[in-house]
Amino acid sequence: MHYIILDTETTGLNPKKGDRIIELAMIKVSNNKIKDIFHSYFKVDKKISKKSKKIHGIDEKKLKNKKSFKYKINKINNFIKNNILVSHNSKFDLKFLKNEYELIGIKRKFISIDTLKIFRKIYPGKKNTLIKICERLKIKIYKKMHSAINDAKILTKIFFFLKNPQKKIKRKYLNGKV
Repeated sequence: MHYIILDTETTGLNPKKGDRIIELAMIKVSNNKIKDIFHSYFKVDKKISKKSKKIHGIDEKKLKNKKSFKYKINKINNFIKNNILVSHNSKFDLKFLKNEYELIGIKRKFISIDTLKIFRKIYPGKKNTLIKICERLKIKIYKKMHSAINDAKILTKIFFFLKNPQKKIKRKYLNGKV
């Protein structure tokens, strides 16, 4: 069993209104070691909102020669298998991931851990962005630019911190039920 640290970038905020995943990054970890990385951009038939472009900097031009999600579904499925997905705001990432599967005609369930929920319980009332969490935990990061692959790498460092038995932080949240 592995953990899959996952992040997405999208055309907007709502897959029910046609928004889609345009970048997917997944980092497979086990025993506090990175085992494999999957990263891809996807061409979509949905215009990227100005607000989303401002956040992640991805535009239609960058995606012009990329494949659509359905062409990489076998690689994605083989990467995920029945492993536990870990993301920061799982509700957002998983609703988009499930939507992409459904658009291809596949119903899929995922087991997940939401690190945003964990940190909201550990640091209630505080900002719990990935950058703020790294500052609080004194985790060094080198690229603060917002992208799925960079955010997945940052979240991997945070996840290793959570899993480290020497760190004084509540571990009861890592059972996938938060």
